[in-house]
Amino acid sequence: MILVLREHRALIMIGVGVDLVEIARIRKAHEANPKRFPEKVLNAAELVGFGEARDSSVYLAKRFAVKEAVAKALGTGFSQGVSWQDIALDHNELGKPYVDLTGGAAKRFAVLKADKLLISLSDEAGLVIAYAHIS
Repeated sequence: MILVLREHRALIMIGVGVDLVEIARIRKAHEANPKRFPEKVLNAAELVGFGEARDSSVYLAKRFAVKEAVAKALGTGFSQGVSWQDIALDHNELGKPYVDLTGGAAKRFAVLKADKLLISLSDEAGLVIAYAHIS
């Protein structure tokens, strides 16, 4: 099968971010602060999913990595009004991850005049890696 692209639209990269997290480190931080750590990293909807997760440490590590990667791609990290709760990881019906931005993260995205935020996420051998691309 040959795929022919009929329309070419240049994607201008505005920002890119990547983060690599050890699940054991997140587990340790969670065990040290079982209520405060998840509440710092997760928004209200994610906290519901956290309570239902099969492996809460993996759930938390994935969201931690995605939020770090997106904050880097925004060019601010967690400063200038961008908070952990402004970046929320979810999945579509096919399991593809996507991010919802609110608050300071949504404002920063608008300031960048961006229209796409793509993420990729993987976990293997006790590690989670997240990649974010803003165009």
